[in-house]
This record gives sequence, C-alpha cells and structure tokens, in this order.
Amino acid sequence: MGEKDLFKLTLACLLALIGWVNPGLAADLADCCKQLYKNGEYEQAFPVCCEASEQGDSHAQFSLGKMYDFGKGVQQDDTEAVKWYLQAAEQGNAKAQFNLAVMYARGKGVLQSGEAAADWYYKAGLSYLKEGKKDDALRCVERIKDLKTALHLSVPNAFLADKLLPKLSD
Repeated sequence: MGEKDLFKLTLACLLALIGWVNPGLAADLADCCKQLYKNGEYEQAFPVCCEASEQGDSHAQFSLGKMYDFGKGVQQDDTEAVKWYLQAAEQGNAKAQFNLAVMYARGKGVLQSGEAAADWYYKAGLSYLKEGKKDDALRCVERIKDLKTALHLSVPNAFLADKLLPKLSD
C-alpha cells in the first residue's frame, strides 16, 4: 500500500470516526479498523477500532482484545484484553472465543479456570463448525483434552470434547 493510499484510508477512517460521513457506513468504520490493524498501523487503528467496537462490531472488538493482549498500539493490559474478547465472543466470534479460552487456561486477566476454558473452546468449536472450519473445530477438541493433561487443570466439563467430536462428521 502506497503512501497516498494509506493517507486516503486514514482520512476516511478519521472522517468516519468523527461522524462526518453517513452513519449508515458503520461497516466502513469496521473495515478501516480491520485494514489498519492488518497493515500493522496499530496506533492509527486503535481509535477507529474503539469506535467500531462501541457500535458493536465483533471483529473490531476482537482486534482491540488483541491490541491489549499483545501491547500493540496500546499498553499491554490483560484485563482489557479479556473485556474486549468477551464482548466479541458473546456475539459468536470464534477467534475471540478461542483467545478467551486461552486467557482462562493460562489465568491471564482472569482467574485460571479449566472449566471456563473448556466452555469457551467448546463454543469456539461450534462457531468454527458454523463457518465450515472443521480443522479449527478439531483443534478446539484437542485443546479441551489438553487442559487436563498438559496444564493439569481440573476440567469437570471435559466431556465437551466428546460432545463436539460427533458434530465434526456432520
């Protein structure tokens, strides 16, 4: 992407951010967030993603979660990462569900909980299946099983892995 294109994208995002464009273009704001994030322009992406997130865009919420999780464009903050992952996850965003499961498995920004991690891996697996991504759903099954063995966590709902497996063959 050339300098001129980047300038146009940034200008469009800023105009959308301050409301100078048609409010019906909320999707454009979310697209700006996604593009700026993808280009590694995290500091420019942050305010745009905040606005798109406040308007309820799950992809922007997921992007904010990643920014806070890894300190991209903002100071790293596990609690804020969980907040944004959760908002996106509750809307069915599979990637956010998958990252939220990891946060619970590791105890990052939340109390470590094998049970909560398994729940979110299960939800992510179901979301991936809806998207036709069986390999990602299978990875969720494996992660649920790994919670007990690799991380030595108590997982009273480990049966969720077995509940998800038959759905992979549908």
